[in-house]
Amino acid sequence: MSVSNKCSNGHVTRNVDFFSCRISPSHSRYQNKQTIQCYLTSTQTYSSGIICGECGTSTVKCEQYHLSPSLLPVYIEGTNMTPDDTFTLHMSGEDITYVITGVIYYGASHFMARYVDAEGIVWFNDGYVNGRVAIREGIITGVDMSVAVDGRTPVFVMCRRLDDTA
Repeated sequence: MSVSNKCSNGHVTRNVDFFSCRISPSHSRYQNKQTIQCYLTSTQTYSSGIICGECGTSTVKCEQYHLSPSLLPVYIEGTNMTPDDTFTLHMSGEDITYVITGVIYYGASHFMARYVDAEGIVWFNDGYVNGRVAIREGIITGVDMSVAVDGRTPVFVMCRRLDDTA
């Protein structure tokens, strides 16, 4: 991913490359409840408060993704974000669709997880209560992935590329 400032005249300044295959929103900036897709859309371009050094016009900050890994972790702890069943990552020249494949929840001093299998069936596991047994919850379109059965909120979402058959 690269982050840069661009003015309306096309000048690019402060281009910074990040070599990380994950989405990790800053918790301090995104306190309003929103989905991962809303976050990705809102951070493509946004006000930067920086003036272009070449022409003196205001700039916008642009985030551009360059890689589309098969599995993409999304860290949402402390962000008030909710997982989407699907979202689109805008790449240089193409859009890549990702689907949710798992969510990890935390609370009461331990983790719980949901896993979505290849048929779209959601399985829930609380190892403290059920050991290694996963409980079938239903089809993903009928399961609220934004909260665990006991009210815990997600801290981590794992997504896979839709065009990836693995």
